[in-house]
Amino acid sequence: MLSVLRIYINIIREKFTKILALIWTYTNPRYVKEHLLIRIKKFLTGLLNIKPRDKDDYYTVFGWMVSRKLAFAIVIFLGLVCAVYIAGMKPVNIPGKSGTDGGMLTYRYDAVPLRFHSGTVRILGKSGYRAYEGSIKDGAVEGTGKLYNKEGTLVYSGEFEKNMYNGTGKRYYDNQMLWYQGEFKDNEFSGNGILYRDNGIKEYEGEFSENEKNGRGKLFDESGNPVYTGTFSNGELLYSDIPGKTAQEISDMYTGRRIVYSAKDQFGVGMPNIRALYWGGTGGDTLEETYRAEGVLVLKDTFCLQKKTFTGIPGIKEYLGEPVYEGNTGLTLMECAAVNLLVDLGNRELEKIDIRSDSEFQDVVEVTDYDRTREIYIYSFENNGLLYTFYCTEKEGRFVFWKCEAA
Repeated sequence: MLSVLRIYINIIREKFTKILALIWTYTNPRYVKEHLLIRIKKFLTGLLNIKPRDKDDYYTVFGWMVSRKLAFAIVIFLGLVCAVYIAGMKPVNIPGKSGTDGGMLTYRYDAVPLRFHSGTVRILGKSGYRAYEGSIKDGAVEGTGKLYNKEGTLVYSGEFEKNMYNGTGKRYYDNQMLWYQGEFKDNEFSGNGILYRDNGIKEYEGEFSENEKNGRGKLFDESGNPVYTGTFSNGELLYSDIPGKTAQEISDMYTGRRIVYSAKDQFGVGMPNIRALYWGGTGGDTLEETYRAEGVLVLKDTFCLQKKTFTGIPGIKEYLGEPVYEGNTGLTLMECAAVNLLVDLGNRELEKIDIRSDSEFQDVVEVTDYDRTREIYIYSFENNGLLYTFYCTEKEGRFVFWKCEAA
């Protein structure tokens, strides 16, 4: 009985050994190289031996004779190319970061299957960097997500529609500090939002359109303190709102540092946080009428009007026409005060003007006299009931500040 059992065991062992030997043979790299690759080579050589022998080896296509083997080889080649391309377009499941659930389907930006996908995905840019993570619908970025640049820095996080920023979101500086948060329309700041400086300090809060401050809003200084509340246009506060308002109304608008100038029957208030100085005369029987702004001096070398920005007189002439006055003129007390404030704010084109005062306080100047010999070249233009005057260091040159008052 034992001898019979040994015979069966030996037979099974022999069969199993042969099977293992065959597996080893067919998986041996040397066998694959010497036999399988040789057979593939012979097959491809025969396939590409496209020299026809008779007319039955041709296809007739639009009157052209095309070798059957050549046509077949082209079809096989195109099929392989398509297979490789589609395989490359197939999403890859990449493990998520720590704290996320599972992985995320990842597509290249030009992947064909991406055009038909809806859900949460990662999209890779042309060079393979992570460009987007978030929701898509039928291949378009739709819903919430995050957009990154080539350096891996977050550019935008929030709502998308039709591949653009639409809805609420956050835009970032290159240093990853928050630049803007609020409402977007077609990639632009539009609606209500908050604008930040690149150090994280709030700069402006209010209405936007076309990426600019437009509408009602509040301006903040470099420490984040509110300094002005009013109307903005084309990114600038609307200085033309100031003439005609009472000092109390302007105080409600401007809450920054003030420098008060007073002399006999006129006064001026410097507002360095918004680079302006308004002036007026005293008089009247009521508190409201005691101090009222007659005009405002804007300490900037740019001028914005109806979404256009000007830095020189030629452009202003082209837009507003010929000036109602041009020439040298002596500076008034408030214009001299504006020059001094402008120099304090960093201007190097002008020199300070002597203004004498009995006041012992830095921000209260009770003027007794001033240098009346200083002159400057000006251009004055009328527009919509307002008179704009531009102060230039030379004729037809750039202006260094400008004035707005009732015409």
